[in-house]
Amino acid sequence: RYIGHNPAGAAMVMVLIVAMLGCAFTGWLYTTDAFWGAEWVEETHEILANGLLILVLVHIAGV
Repeated sequence: RYIGHNPAGAAMVMVLIVAMLGCAFTGWLYTTDAFWGAEWVEETHEILANGLLILVLVHIAGV
């Protein structure tokens, strides 16, 4: 037994937090003048957002 999350749950929490921060950062980055229209920022944001959806589904399925 573990206090709090087990190791797999803790890893999932960390991955979710990092993915959310990355998604938020690239979303903000895309609104700046320097990166407006930058294709790599948009693609990275899309990959992170889709990955987050998958991670959330996996997290729900694991609970």
